[in-house]
Amino acid sequence: ASGLSETDWFEGRMRVDAGQFEAGERLLSRFLEANPGHTGALQARARAHWGQRAPGAAAKDYQQAIDHSESPAPALYRALVVPQVAMGRGGHAAAAKTVNAALERFPVEVSLLGLGVELAVIRGDVETGAGFLDRLPSPVAELPQWRFRSALLACVRGHRQQAAEQFRALGESTTPAPRSTTWKAPPGTLAVLAAQPSPSACQAAALQSLATREP
Repeated sequence: ASGLSETDWFEGRMRVDAGQFEAGERLLSRFLEANPGHTGALQARARAHWGQRAPGAAAKDYQQAIDHSESPAPALYRALVVPQVAMGRGGHAAAAKTVNAALERFPVEVSLLGLGVELAVIRGDVETGAGFLDRLPSPVAELPQWRFRSALLACVRGHRQQAAEQFRALGESTTPAPRSTTWKAPPGTLAVLAAQPSPSACQAAALQSLATREP
């Protein structure tokens, strides 16, 4: 029986990696019946759920993987946030709670701080967002993606002129900062926000940034 169970784990993971999400989920569910709390299988099944556009089920498995892990890595919390955000407005509070829990373990993890700021912008929680920005080391704060988040936060705070200037400067910047070559604002976003930096537009931009992530 143990051998069959291990085969389900191996085959299930392979199916998920190959994009055969329904078959992978079925095999992994059978494995998890015999091996409840197996964090690797829970994460793989979460990816299967995500591939089938079932963010609620994906979030549940990622949460279980965190709960059963002795030392969950930042990547596991980041993975959980993605389906929580995809669940719509009702999931945003849960995503913020996930980020807060992760930052208790990893207070200066830059990737988690980034998620935290974007969620704070979406929820209009400017004080929390400002607190996350304050934790950043100075060189990181100068990277374009962080200048973008800072501008979004200023925008939601109602500092429209400051935000417009920040968006305009980012749009005119032709020399990417070190380590920032992988970041690009969504096409047209900077010009639109520089011209009309309304809180609702900035919240939509933050949501778009979060919505393009994969677990």
